[in-house]
Amino acid sequence: MITFNVINSECPISFNAGGDSISFSVNDRVVNIGTSNIIEGITGAALSGHKAVISSAGKIFYADSTNLDHVNKILGITLNAAEENAKIKIQNYGEFVESSFSFTPDMPIYVGGNGGLTQAIPTSGFIQQIATALSATKIFIDIKTLIIIS
Repeated sequence: MITFNVINSECPISFNAGGDSISFSVNDRVVNIGTSNIIEGITGAALSGHKAVISSAGKIFYADSTNLDHVNKILGITLNAAEENAKIKIQNYGEFVESSFSFTPDMPIYVGGNGGLTQAIPTSGFIQQIATALSATKIFIDIKTLIIIS
């Protein structure tokens, strides 16, 4: 990561380059340039927010670690709920805060069954870490390589 700070008494500017994106702020307004961490898709069924999802046949469905057809299809975690055939937003990288989470900090979070996020290692299907808990209610999404266990 490279950070530049240009300070002018009239207009302070800060540049930050890291990964595959660049952000800069002018007068405390942040502008991001580069790859977005949020994607959109059309649901293939009614979906809840804060669940792991896959893409299949051009539609978004819950991910399930017991279903080997979901191997290498994890997109990220839904930001909102949506009815069938509606737009849904999915975050695939970065910090994600949800007050209903109750994770153990500094521990991995895995894709579970039916879109669930779990800190229990799955015992069948595949194991795929989708995030790490930063606190009970804040996670960092970073989808890791999976391990097939059955």
